Amino acid sequence: MRDAPINISGIKVGVRPADFEHVRAAIARLPGTEITAAEPAAGRLAVVQERPTLDEQARGLRRMQAIPGVYYAELVCHYQEPEEI
Repeated sequence: MRDAPINISGIKVGVRPADFEHVRAAIARLPGTEITAAEPAAGRLAVVQERPTLDEQARGLRRMQAIPGVYYAELVCHYQEPEEI
């Protein structure tokens, strides 16, 4: 039995290339995030975010969108593990 439900999101992030390293570092500091792919020349990051609730998932996505230099941060997939009975 686990302590909390699991919500996992895949997020695509578009970044101004001049701000790439700053954005990558800022996202890496966010709780529950992992950068799984990075293309600095193209200004793209693939991020996996794991949070216990949908509200926390949404807050994490909004934090990414608010980082200076981010053009977009869009949810591309989401998985919620069902609660055990």
